[in-house]
Amino acid sequence: MDKKTLSIVAYITLIGWVISYVTYTGKTDKTSLERFHLKQALGIGILGFGIFLVSMLFLFAIPFLSIILNLASLGSLILIILGIIN
Repeated sequence: MDKKTLSIVAYITLIGWVISYVTYTGKTDKTSLERFHLKQALGIGILGFGIFLVSMLFLFAIPFLSIILNLASLGSLILIILGIIN
């Protein structure tokens, strides 16, 4: 895979990130672009999953807060789209 494709695939689910990581570690000509997008995709994925978990904890206790957190998780989707475009 070339560096742009590897960077885009990193944002597509956890499986895409793992494929990109394995491909990146097997390459001999590693670039900072690929490393940056791998780190950024992992960070956004962890953030989105964390927001989801907190939202599910508040689902039964404070439903309104859960709705707001679900809207915040759309922010991580927007960040993923911006990462792919970048």
